[in-house]
Amino acid sequence: MQSNKCVVSFASHGRENYCKFLLGLIRSCNVADWRRNGGDYYMRTLDGYVDEYLGVKIINGCYPVTKKYGQCYNQFEAPYQFKVYAILEAMERGFEVVVWCDSSIRMVKDIQPLLEIAKERGVCAFHNLGHDFRKYISDIALERLQISDNELDAVKQIMCCMVIFDFTNPKGLDVFEKWLAASRDGVSFQNGYGSSRPEFVAHRHDQVVLSGLLYKAGIELLPYGGLCYPPHDQDKKYGDNIYFVNSGG
Repeated sequence: MQSNKCVVSFASHGRENYCKFLLGLIRSCNVADWRRNGGDYYMRTLDGYVDEYLGVKIINGCYPVTKKYGQCYNQFEAPYQFKVYAILEAMERGFEVVVWCDSSIRMVKDIQPLLEIAKERGVCAFHNLGHDFRKYISDIALERLQISDNELDAVKQIMCCMVIFDFTNPKGLDVFEKWLAASRDGVSFQNGYGSSRPEFVAHRHDQVVLSGLLYKAGIELLPYGGLCYPPHDQDKKYGDNIYFVNSGG
């Protein structure tokens, strides 16, 4: 019988060897007893780096393909849309709980408490401390989200390197479907759209759009710390209840 939950990731050779990073993600999940606790994996690589590792089968091929929407756009056409499609592909194959992890993520311990939060809220995501939402979203993406300038400081940006969707919760499914639609609308994920706001730095595609959707849905974020970057996994500056570390490799 297939598990109802899976860790999903997609990797390629890019700025770094993310395919190699993917193997580190799998190792960390095994150490954290993901499979022993009933979890499964749904992994893809773009360039055939490896087709199986520690008993985990890895699909080799281009960007994810789904039954309903077909092949997604490439990274130039819609940056990071592959993340949405990888999750969709897992959902279409019957997984009800999807844990998206960038290949640089390392699972530290059993994440059952986070799965329970996802079940309750529909989505479990962490606050991207120090990265204000208003600095990283284009004007046109804001317009599509129907978020006013007066609301900007109320919206918290998430860390999209790890997000949990529970599709048994209607709110989680609704947020995901709106995220998917935004990835295909021709503007929300695309480069080339800036902002007239003086504090604007750059548009962060999938991350800021999902941040806005969670805000609109009233889904609270967990504080930075349970998902963190080095050296905070060592100095415990933001607490020692750490589930994931974005190791960067």
